[in-house]
Formats: sequence, C-alpha cells, structure tokens
Amino acid sequence: EIDQRVTSKLSGHALARKMALLAEEDRIENDFEQKAKAPIKSQSFTAALHTSFFSCSTCCGPKMTGCYAPTGDHCERPMEIGLRQDSAFLSIYDEFQTEIENAEVLFAEEGAYVFKAYSNGHPYDTSEVWVALFEKLLAGSTPLFPAIIIPNAFPNQTTWNLIRRTIDTELTGSALTCQPDFSPDWRTYYDYRPDKVRCGLDVVLHPGFAVGKSRSLMRQTSQLTKDFAGELFNGVIHQIACDDWLKRFRFLGRCIAQFISVFISEGAIDKSLLHDGFDYKRWKKTQKGTQVLPKTEIVDRLAAYVVKYVHAHCKKIDVEELALNRKHFFELKGFIDSQAGTCRSLQRKDNEMLAVLRRSTLIVPILNLPRSFQEALMHWIFRNEDRCCTTASHHSFGSLSSQSVEVSRWT
Repeated sequence: EIDQRVTSKLSGHALARKMALLAEEDRIENDFEQKAKAPIKSQSFTAALHTSFFSCSTCCGPKMTGCYAPTGDHCERPMEIGLRQDSAFLSIYDEFQTEIENAEVLFAEEGAYVFKAYSNGHPYDTSEVWVALFEKLLAGSTPLFPAIIIPNAFPNQTTWNLIRRTIDTELTGSALTCQPDFSPDWRTYYDYRPDKVRCGLDVVLHPGFAVGKSRSLMRQTSQLTKDFAGELFNGVIHQIACDDWLKRFRFLGRCIAQFISVFISEGAIDKSLLHDGFDYKRWKKTQKGTQVLPKTEIVDRLAAYVVKYVHAHCKKIDVEELALNRKHFFELKGFIDSQAGTCRSLQRKDNEMLAVLRRSTLIVPILNLPRSFQEALMHWIFRNEDRCCTTASHHSFGSLSSQSVEVSRWT
C-alpha cells in the first residue's frame, strides 16, 4: 500500500528510474541464482610479486576497490610503492590475465609485512592461491624474505582461516624495524601504520612453512626481536617453572603472554584472558590426590603473581641501559604512566626516565622539522588536545611559526 501511494506521486522520469533499478535488482538476483546452480569448475590463477615502478603503477586498475584505485583518495600510492625499494604489490590474476586481487607489502628487517587485500569484486575463493604464493616466496635454500608477517584477518578472512588451521599466532609481541614514510617531507598513507607484531593476534610465516590438511597447530620458533612485554614473559615463565605450585600452570603460557601484553600496553589487569583460556575441568582430572582450588582463586593468584613480578622487575631496570633500546624504553614509560594512580612505588623510576628524556631533548621551532614530522605532530596535538592543553589556551596552536616543540634526539 505504501509503495502504491509513493508510486502514484512519482513523475514520469522518476518512475522510469525506479522501474529500471528494480529490473537491475532482478537481473543481479538471477545472476547469483544461476552461478549458485552452476557446477563448480577449477580455475587457473597467476600470482605475481611487483617491485618495479612500471609494474606497480599498473596495479589497482579502475575496477579495483579501495582508495588506491585511479578514482580513490590515495591514487598516488601505486606509483609511490613502485618508487620505493622497501615496498611492493602481491597480485593475483585470473585466466584472462586480469588483476582480480592485490595487497600492499612493506619490507621490514624482520620480514615482509602484508596488508589487507582488495579485489575487483570477483566471486572466487583465492585463499589457496595466497597460501601457495606465500609458500613459494619462502621456499628453497634462499627464500626471498626472512619471514612473512600476516596481521589478524589479512590478507582476507578466508586466507587467514586457512593459515590459522595449522599455524599458530605469535606467543609474544615483536617490534618492527621499518621506515614507513617515503621521505622526511612525505608522510605515507596507510590504513594503519605498522609498528609491531601483535601478541596472540598476528602470524609470522618462516621459511619452509606449509599449510597441511591436519588440524593440529604447527609450532614455529620465532626469530623476531621481542617487545618489552615479550621480555617480561620470558622472566615470568622462568620463575613459574621454579615454583612448585605455579609450575602446574605453565601450560597457560599463551594466556599469560596475552595477559602481560595487555597489562603493559593498556595498563589493564584483564583476568578474563587467563580465565577463558583455562580448561579447568580437563586440568582438574589430572590433579588426582592433590588439593584443588576453585578456578577463580587460581586465576586471581596467577594474575596477582604476574602483576607483582612486573612491578618488581620494572623497579630494578637500569633506565640508562634501557635507553639504548628506544622502543622498550617508551613501552616502559607508557606502562609506568598507566600505573600512576595505582602503583606509587614506580614514581621514582618515572622520574629517572624523565631525567633521561630531558638530557636527550632539544627545543626547536616546529617549522624547522621535516614536513612529515610537522603533520604527525599536529595530528597528535589535535588527537590529544584535552590532555596536552589543560593549562594553555586551546587556540594557542594557530600559528606554527611562533610555536616550539621538544624533540628527542632519538626521533
């Protein structure tokens, strides 16, 4: 009834447009029904690694989705990737040599970091093609990369699910050593800026890996440099192995690693990471003849032990020595800031770190910085305006030429 009333008030052109849209919808539905009924047949695909300027420039054609397409907001990126020596495209072509899917790759010291894949809307499941490509890039005695880093759900969900069937996520987080920006004066756009391999979320494929049909997870020995939380995890596991009561829960290592990672990065004590990963009923069956505590009490004691160990370890750290590792230094500084209201005993360590920062800081006009640094700084100011402008006017950043900024010599 509503449709009839609306239709009766439409002009001739609007009515014709409506009928054309309805006809197009019917055609699309019929196409999907025919494809669903059609017999499944094998398809041949070609995968390629593009590193040169001209080959990268031909990627992301007009039919590809995403902002790298010719009509996208960042259509300059394929040419920038072609100019860089640390970037490339991984592309998949159909049997007519039409590019149907691609993903950007950034080369870090630790391995090739793969971003999200974009397609032209094709109906194929390309997961096996992606996996075969990764296996080829890491095959042989001289693989092209030391490793391939796959962030969570990348390059697409079906490929991620296939990899995760036999390859486990990283036990601890790791830092990435790379240069994201094209130059000091050109800040490169990314969907998100890569800075680390995330604990419990990302997968690292090492040379010789293979995805089999077995459902059992393949344990790979990671060769990446651990982040600050990863170093703490090593210490916690060592102490747990030396304690008669705690060593019974060493099998919760992955849950403990995730707990420490969240605790360091966010300052949050998330006991659910320990609780949800602890199969209490199964564990209880193995504890015959011993007194068994309730699950919640075990989780509370484990969490309290880890928190106590982390706080004690942080108090003993030599900040002058830690300053040699820039990333670990700032990870610790962020953690201490998050604990300011809950652990006053870390205040002395915070003062020591501030002293190190003061000695390694210069005050310079903002306009003296490279343009990409200026943009990053202004983005940071506006994102943190309420926090960094509490004692100054919120409009004091109007003139860049009159402002100065503290810049660490480590930048």
